[in-house]
Amino acid sequence: MKLSSIFVVALLVVGCASTPQSYMNTPEVKLCMDYLTFPSYNIHQSSRAQAIQMRGIDCRPYAAAAGARNQANQNFENTLRGLSNQQSPNLPSQSRGTSCNFTRSVVSGMNRICYYNCVGSGHAMTVGAAEICPLTTTR
Repeated sequence: MKLSSIFVVALLVVGCASTPQSYMNTPEVKLCMDYLTFPSYNIHQSSRAQAIQMRGIDCRPYAAAAGARNQANQNFENTLRGLSNQQSPNLPSQSRGTSCNFTRSVVSGMNRICYYNCVGSGHAMTVGAAEICPLTTTR
């Protein structure tokens, strides 16, 4: 049992590693774009660099496209950060109500009854039998 566990772990570690030879048939544009756009700490970067050197590839023609891809990725990340940092409008606490979390549902005829836990008290909401209960609701 112990030997098979060691074998599985070793197989996983070896399976994650790459060598320059694993990039010998990779198209030049993909190899260069990956090398120019992935971070230096990426596990495959040194193998990519060695393959580029061994094949004598000049990645300079792809520098502008790689820069555009990096900028697009940065813009996307900034947009996601902005969305995650947005806060709900400052409403009086009375108008917000109590937040309730879904606990279970029961189908009854043509309806689905959704049950919620609202900070210790219960709440139920009815939706169509084919609908999915919302994960949260306000009471």
